[in-house]
Amino acid sequence: MRLLHSGDVFDDKTSEVADQLFTEFYKDHELFYKTSQSLKLHLHAHFASLYETHGSLCNLGCFGQESFIGSVSSNHHGTQFYGDSITHFYNIDFAIQDKKKGKTKLNGPYDQASASASDYDYLLNFYSFICTCNDLNSCIKIFRRFINYDKMFHSLLYKKRHNSVSYFVRYSFSDNVQEQRFGAIDLFFMFNGFGYALIKYYPVKEFFSDAFKKSNYYYLIKRPIDYLYFILEKSHCQHDVVPIDQIINHCIVVEKNDYLFVTNILSYNEHD
Repeated sequence: MRLLHSGDVFDDKTSEVADQLFTEFYKDHELFYKTSQSLKLHLHAHFASLYETHGSLCNLGCFGQESFIGSVSSNHHGTQFYGDSITHFYNIDFAIQDKKKGKTKLNGPYDQASASASDYDYLLNFYSFICTCNDLNSCIKIFRRFINYDKMFHSLLYKKRHNSVSYFVRYSFSDNVQEQRFGAIDLFFMFNGFGYALIKYYPVKEFFSDAFKKSNYYYLIKRPIDYLYFILEKSHCQHDVVPIDQIINHCIVVEKNDYLFVTNILSYNEHD
C-alpha cells in the first residue's frame, strides 16, 4: 500500500513490485487468518492496475469528492442541476490555478535570523575554503526556513514549529545521488546567491529488513522495506554543508532507546 500510495518509488517497476507483495499476501492469507477472509481482500489484486491507470492511490480518495459534492448540494440555491454547479465551480478553480502559474515562484529563504555566521565553526570552515574577502558575516546570511520545489523546510532555529520534527530530512551528499543521508537541519544560509543547509548527519545503524531475515518472505520484502524504512544511530556523527537542491524530502522520526526509526515522506499527500 505504501509503494502505491505516493510517488514512483521504483520508477516503472513500482506497481510490479507492489503486485508481487499483494499476490503473495493473498495466496498465504488463510495460513494466518483462517476465519477472517473477506471480499475486500480481493480488491488488493486490482490496486496495481489502478496505479498504472490513474496514478498514486493518494489521488484516488473518495472523501475529498464527497465533501465537495456535499458542499455543492447544500449551497445550490434552488437549482436541481448539481452537475452544472460542480462544473461551474471547477471552472473557477482552474481559472484561479492558471493565474497562480503566472506568478513568480516562492522558492527561497525565509525568516532571516539575527545569529552571526562567525558563531558557527562549520560555517567558518566552509567560508575559509571558498572565499578570501575576510568578511564572513557580510557574505553569509542565516535563515530559519527555506522553500525548495514549493516545499517548506524548517530548521532547528525555527521555534514556531513547536514539537514538529519538520527539520529532519533525507538528502543526497556531494554530487553522488546514490549516497543518500539523513539528518536534522541546524540552519539555512545564503552565500553568493546560493542556498545551503547545515545538517547534522545521522548514519544508518542497520537495515530494517535485517529483522525479517528468518521470514519466508524476506526475499520479497527486503527491497521495498529498505527503501522506505531506516534504523539510524541515536547521535549525529558530523555536520554536512548541503546545497538546498540536494535536500530530497521530509522524514517522520520515531525515537527509540538506542536508535531512530525513520521513514521518508514521499509526497505531501502521503500524510492523508
